[in-house]
Order: sequence, then C-alpha cells, then structure tokens
Amino acid sequence: MLYNLNSGWGSLMAEGIAESAVAGGKVFVVASSSHPQFQALKELFIPDPEGLTRFYTTITAALGACVANRGDIIYVAEGYTETESAAAGLAIGVAGVTIIGLGNGTLRPTISFSTSTAATVTITAANVTLKNIGFDFTGIDALASGVVISAANVSLVNCYAITANASGQAVLGVLTTAAANNLLIDGCQFVGSSDAGTTAAVRIVGGDSITIRNCYFLGAYTSGVGAIQGLTTDSTNLTITNNTIVNLTASATKAAVFTSGSTGIVAKNICGIGSGAAPFTFAAGWWAGNWSAAAVGTNGTLV
Repeated sequence: MLYNLNSGWGSLMAEGIAESAVAGGKVFVVASSSHPQFQALKELFIPDPEGLTRFYTTITAALGACVANRGDIIYVAEGYTETESAAAGLAIGVAGVTIIGLGNGTLRPTISFSTSTAATVTITAANVTLKNIGFDFTGIDALASGVVISAANVSLVNCYAITANASGQAVLGVLTTAAANNLLIDGCQFVGSSDAGTTAAVRIVGGDSITIRNCYFLGAYTSGVGAIQGLTTDSTNLTITNNTIVNLTASATKAAVFTSGSTGIVAKNICGIGSGAAPFTFAAGWWAGNWSAAAVGTNGTLV
C-alpha cells in the first residue's frame, strides 16, 4: 500500500514528522477533546497503512497500542491533562517507549493527583523516557509519592513538577526502587512553596549509576534531608551534578543526604540552606566544587 504524500501519514512522512518510523517504531498522538485543533488532528492522524490507530485521547490508550522495544513514540498535545486517583493510575509498562509532551509553560501536558494519597504514576518497564511532561502533586495533601520508578534505564528529561502549595504538599515527588539502575533525571524542575510537608523531591532507594543533573529544586524540605534523599539501601556510582537546590525550611542544614555506604560524586551544585556549612551527607562518596549559602542575603562559600 502506498502513502498519500498529500495527507495523513504520507504527508507526515514526507515532512519528517513521523520520525520513529525510520527506526522501525510507531508514532502515536494523544490529544484531549478540548484541544482547539482536536478534529483537525484526528483527521490528520488517521490509521496507518497497516490499519493501526495512531490517534488517542488518553496516554493509557496509546500505551495499549505500543509494542515493547520497538522504539514507539507517543506525542502528547499541548493542554492535555489527566488526573490520577489511585495507585498506578497511569501505569507505564511498555519497554522502550518515549512519551513527549508538546507545548511550553502551563500548556505542556500535565498529570495531576487527587482523591487518594496512594495515587501514583508507575514506570515498571525498562528504557522508558518522559520528556516535557508536567506533574502537579498538590491536588491532595500528603500524596505519598507521585512517580514511582522500578525499572532500569528510565529518563525524565525537561519535566516540571509542583511539589507543594498552601493546600497540598506531597511527601515525595519521585520514588525509586533498587531496580532503577541508570536512572537519568535531567533538566527537570521541582518547585514547591514554603509550606512544610514535603520530605524530599526525589527519594533514591538503592540502584546503580543514577544521575541527577541540571535540575532546579525549590521547596520546604525536611531540614535534615533536603531535596534529594537516599534511604534504606545504598546506591552505587551516583552522579549528582550542576543542580540548584534551595531548602526553604528555616532550620534546614541539608540540600541532599545519602546512605552511609552510597558511592559516587556530588559536584558543581549550588545550594541554599538555612544554616550550617555541610549541605550534603555523603560519607562514602566524593563531593567537591559545590557552593552553599547558609542564609538569604549572604555570599555562598565553596564547600
């Protein structure tokens, strides 16, 4: 069957938009019915020559059409929203899938949470990437952990998360298990108000070669914990670099803490804490080239 080069998938292929087809994967598009171009998108992304539907109104439905390790890509249209109200409300369990949000600022796709403090997005398959997706963890107070990662080679890239406001503070934004080897969190923002209630933005429980870089953390984290917390199980070969971490808790002494046997390096981070000159607890790892200020209006020092 030939593609029509003037419409549908033929047009997209001609324009180079259906990029994953070159590598053998499929491209899927998700848009809510409230999108201003919903009908036009639906008519453009018609079933492909193999008869496979490519246009969906939910991420879950699009995931159902993906095949593990084929290199499938899901594009989520600007303005898309969905709310999770139960554990694994959004379950990403197809290996090798990339989910890319379109739009900037408040127009990027946003996943919110409500009803149950156990509501989660789960990533249980390896080699999954999320790009430019927004998360709002404040829809219910004391959300236990918004995103739970229990697979290897997962990437969160250029995502944005609201961890706390006056009415809702998530206990954790992202939680890993020991299976989350080679996790990459890159260029993400975790932003919360000065309202107490968030223990940490990211909690790491074991895992090897986890990297958190180029991220911005702002929130009233637990004073002796900070934005990034290693807990229970030692992690190996951590790389925590080029992040900005501000702990808004007045008595805060920490920007990040790790278990006693965790290894790796913490370097080139800029920290704001309430007091003290030791923003990191990392007894078995290296930390160097970090700057920290212990009070507002003061010059930071190399720690």
